[in-house]
This record gives sequence, C-alpha cells and structure tokens, in this order.
Amino acid sequence: MDDWMRFFSAELFLILISSLISRSVSGSVQTVNATATAIVSAESTVHPLVFNCSELNEQIQTLVSRVKATVCSLFNCTS
Repeated sequence: MDDWMRFFSAELFLILISSLISRSVSGSVQTVNATATAIVSAESTVHPLVFNCSELNEQIQTLVSRVKATVCSLFNCTS
C-alpha cells in the first residue's frame, strides 16, 4: 500500500473514531443530566417531615437501570 493510502486510511479511521467518541460522550452527558434531573425530582417529592423510602428506592433503582443500560450500550454488553 502506498504511503498516501496509509495516510488516507489513518485519517478516515480517526474521523470515524472521533465521531463514535463524540456520540459516546454526548450520551454520557445526557445520562448525567437525566440522573441529576431525576435526583432533583426525587428530592422535590420527599416531604421534609415524611421520608418516603419506597419512593426514593424506586427512583434510585430507575437511575441504576438507566446508567447500566447506557454503560452497556457504550461497551456492547448485555444489561
């Protein structure tokens, strides 16, 4: 293979990889934002005098499931 073909192949590879990395980072940022929003939402539903453990536990389980699904989608594993 000629040097210019190797250079072209390397450039194309970098373009494809940078696109995948960008999408992964974007997905991670969206997950963090969704997690923060869900936590704020969960906190706003908890009355200061009555701490609803089952509601909070449900919110936490939902967050864990979302994070697990996102990590698995990034690394092509099964959830």
